[in-house]
Amino acid sequence: MHPLPGMAPSPILTSAHKVGVVGLGPIGLALAQRLTGRGRFVVAWDPDVQSGQSAPSDGIRMMRSLEELASGKPDVLALAVESTLLPSILTNVAPVLAQASVLIDLNRNQTQARKRVMAVGLQDQYVGAHPIIRENAVRPLDPFNDAVWALCVDRGTDYNRFLTVADMITQGLGNPLICMDDSTHDRLTAVDSQPLTVPGQAQAEPPAAETSILELDERGWQGQLQDSARRGWQVTAFTSVHQAVLSRCPLGLAQA
Repeated sequence: MHPLPGMAPSPILTSAHKVGVVGLGPIGLALAQRLTGRGRFVVAWDPDVQSGQSAPSDGIRMMRSLEELASGKPDVLALAVESTLLPSILTNVAPVLAQASVLIDLNRNQTQARKRVMAVGLQDQYVGAHPIIRENAVRPLDPFNDAVWALCVDRGTDYNRFLTVADMITQGLGNPLICMDDSTHDRLTAVDSQPLTVPGQAQAEPPAAETSILELDERGWQGQLQDSARRGWQVTAFTSVHQAVLSRCPLGLAQA
């Protein structure tokens, strides 16, 4: 549901206080640790039991099963697993995920992820969210120190769910974000040839995007994002490879 013109969305309904993380590999564990370190309540489950054994000492509460995690009403359920595991994960999540929970998938191929989400009927709860993480010569202890998130939406994306994910990113993680559609994102991140992390020095300019968030103007998304900016978000620019991505996206939103 979109807020009425001139009225701010409820900070209670659009805040990500409880975040569920599926998968505690390098990215999933770093996500969970940063969120707990910044005051968010994190619950998690990992297909590899051993990788999750040290998680409770980081303030992360481990669940006994994926179904227990998904049915526990997290504000956001973040899938940080390999793309090959996504179909089976979604199949198990779909029957038990609370209606109020927002589902995000961190994989770089957002077009494929959305199709898989639609296949299990969770598209109304889904917001595409891909962290673009700068790859340094020495990998930082916290890869989210210098990350920018791409939030991917379509005409069916719920605005309040978008704001919930934005709260997790800007307030929970302290990261900036940009917004675009799936196909634009996938072209900019060169899905077929680039890894999840983005080099600190861009090797080549990405191809010019043929589509953008402007395509969603019929539904009013551009106006909604501009309205968010007026409420305390700021239009921003990023450096290096982040700026190359942003230059092809009409709006860049970051924590004010």
